[in-house]
Amino acid sequence: RLAQNREGLDNILKEADFLIKLRHPAITQLEDVFSDNRESVYLVMELLPGGDLYERIVSKTRYPEREAKEVMLRILAGVRHMHEHSVVHRDIKPENILMVSAEGDTEVKITDFGLAKRTDHALYRPKSVVGTPAYFAPEILARHFSVTHSGTYSVEADLWSCGVLMYVLLAGEYPWSQEELGTAIPGARYSFHQPAWQQVSEGAKDLIRALLVPEPAKRLTATQALGHAWFADPALRDILPSLPTSSTSSSSSSSSSSMLSTFSAHTAGNKGNGSAFQPKMQTGAHSSAQSARGLPRKSSDAMSVDSPQSN
Repeated sequence: RLAQNREGLDNILKEADFLIKLRHPAITQLEDVFSDNRESVYLVMELLPGGDLYERIVSKTRYPEREAKEVMLRILAGVRHMHEHSVVHRDIKPENILMVSAEGDTEVKITDFGLAKRTDHALYRPKSVVGTPAYFAPEILARHFSVTHSGTYSVEADLWSCGVLMYVLLAGEYPWSQEELGTAIPGARYSFHQPAWQQVSEGAKDLIRALLVPEPAKRLTATQALGHAWFADPALRDILPSLPTSSTSSSSSSSSSSMLSTFSAHTAGNKGNGSAFQPKMQTGAHSSAQSARGLPRKSSDAMSVDSPQSN
């Protein structure tokens, strides 16, 4: 990541801070932060050579339900961990889920915290319209279309995105087309009539319905989703012990936090020494039309929206 002013550096360090504090088996790990001069800052991430989940879905056409169950278990465990630390990701989608290896189809990790934000249900809630339109929760879309751009949202938006992601996993297509977003998302208008759903259990469909609920307060939390009957599979017991809650994984972050503290202290002394720069934060913004519900053949065809003021 290239940091070309203090604001850009702060944004990079904010993402690094999230990654350090959110250490979890289902979240991509930050290995180091360093600078080779006063203009370039690098986040060294763990090596995950399997590509992203989007590419894997396209290559498979769709995921068999058994494999989709393992993938969603890991994703929801990572999301639960984020939410327990009052962090909302704001861009959960297959492109931001990395495959641990090229061989396995179910071991995944959440990545890209460039749009992540701290949230507090009582004191602070995000406002900016950021993320990827097909995965927007109704409360984010409502703010986007509001004349006064009013309204806030919180961690519930991530669970809606998880519902869309689960639909894409099992069907190999979006629940709605780009043209339908403004009407389909607010009313959760989608169907299970396509041929792909004939081989999917009612339990899977029920979980999707419980995640794609327009009212945030009635939507399942990550913890509730993990307790859904769809995951009541003895074969998943080998996965669950490796996906701890925050109480069992928080200790691992304390030892690594010194990495960021040392780096921040080093860069803090350079506030008045740098040039006047502009940050170049990559947020995965794309801009091609998607007229059908089928997945574009390239991951870069997905649209993403970002706001100048990422609140």
